[in-house]
Amino acid sequence: MKNIPEQIVKLIFEKEYRELTADENNRLQLWLDESAGNKNAAKELSGLLRAYVKVNRYEHIDAEKAWKSVKARTLLRPKSRKNVLFRPATMAAAIIVPLFIIASLLYFMDSSRQFDNIKAGSPKAILELASGDKLMINSENQGAVLDAKGTEIGMNSENTLVCYPPSSGVKEDNTLIVPIGGEYRLVLSDGTKIAVNSGSKIRYPNVFNGSERVVELEGEAYFEVAKDADRPFIVKTRYSDVVVTGTKFNVCSYRDDNFQHITLEEGSVNIKRGEELSTLTPGKQYFLDKITKKAQVADVDTYLYTSWKEGVSRFQNMELDQLTAKMHRWYNIKFKFSNAEAKKLRFTGAFDRSSNLGEFVKIIESTTDVRFDWNDGEVLVSKK
Repeated sequence: MKNIPEQIVKLIFEKEYRELTADENNRLQLWLDESAGNKNAAKELSGLLRAYVKVNRYEHIDAEKAWKSVKARTLLRPKSRKNVLFRPATMAAAIIVPLFIIASLLYFMDSSRQFDNIKAGSPKAILELASGDKLMINSENQGAVLDAKGTEIGMNSENTLVCYPPSSGVKEDNTLIVPIGGEYRLVLSDGTKIAVNSGSKIRYPNVFNGSERVVELEGEAYFEVAKDADRPFIVKTRYSDVVVTGTKFNVCSYRDDNFQHITLEEGSVNIKRGEELSTLTPGKQYFLDKITKKAQVADVDTYLYTSWKEGVSRFQNMELDQLTAKMHRWYNIKFKFSNAEAKKLRFTGAFDRSSNLGEFVKIIESTTDVRFDWNDGEVLVSKK
């Protein structure tokens, strides 16, 4: 695509935050009318600018109001291809756009990228039965789930596996394995609902017979525990036990992360780690640093840690080494850093999880001093 004249670039940018004069409008319109290519270029450039502005205004918006809007828009348009899901703020004053932002946005438009071919993850899982049999679970094989003997053990419907308790009452442990680039939902025999994120696995019994309801998790999952005051529900991870009776919370405990965090939305949970006991109330998060072995409880915006289950990936001032770990699990692509400085760069924004990798990368590059390049089947991340 031919280069956009400097004066036209300036007009396209300024139109986003102020009303152009009649003469400026005429100049811009004449250029747009020259070709369809000019119109497409202007549309893409202005869209990228809006994304940049929204991300940089993140600290100044009403978070609660904005994220209610995110929820509504996600439910109404789950396949939306819009990158950043913030509600546009009123542009009451001129915004100065740094030159490096203009240069990077134009770079996106002129570069040939392969990232658009990397699609987002999709609902899929492997159900490993106590017998060792493995069943593929996905959106294409909806219906009754049968074991090797032909016994109906559950129902797969709308990307959710609903487990049936055995008529014999005999307890057996099954494991739902969600691969990199996947996600799935699970309803246990007691009615507990679980959303399991990519690169995770959860071991659970087909029926709860004892005085406790125990599951084992490696990775990330969101729990909506069915209330049962007489039988506490326990989520065991490699590092701690989460004990509840009925509540909503998120557990992130990947083996290759340097941390574990447990975030509570509703109810109350107790977290046991050796002799230590921590109690969470709604809006609190338990954070364990695996390297220092120290844990702390702090107030957090819970939606930042639970929005993934609603189809939104949300990041607030996150270092790129953590962000790319999440991108790897969702897009099933490896990331490599060319310099240590790039790992510590931070990003704030929110994305529809159905977006391809190219859409995600485009906004990160436009708002952060970093670039992504395709390198022999991997993504090379470098500080500009």
